Amino acid sequence: MRLLILDEGEIISQGFAVIKYSPKTTTTCENNMKKGDKRLWTSHYQASPNTCHDAWNAMQRKNYLHSEVQPKHMFWAMYHLKNYSTEVITARAMFTTPTTLRKWVRHVIDGLKNLSFDLVSKIDSYLQC
Repeated sequence: MRLLILDEGEIISQGFAVIKYSPKTTTTCENNMKKGDKRLWTSHYQASPNTCHDAWNAMQRKNYLHSEVQPKHMFWAMYHLKNYSTEVITARAMFTTPTTLRKWVRHVIDGLKNLSFDLVSKIDSYLQC
């Protein structure tokens, strides 16, 4: 298994590449993003770039993702979860086929589900102290 840990700048550039958007300036972190770029990001993925960065790296470290999952697949899943349209519509928006979209989105959603169990159990342990 290959571990693909990305910094926030790489997450931002890959997230924009998935929606075929090229910001005029290169951003290395969410704090440097222009207001319009942040609005565009949120309208597609709902979660902030920092949250996407943390989720991707946590799923990678905990081995919650299939070995062939790429960052673009996480953005497909985030887009699908946020917009919750049909697979055909989401696949067209992400420039892929419905079958391919379904395969990778399911892997990422399973990874996010497993990650959510970790976060909930961590919060529960804090509350019990």
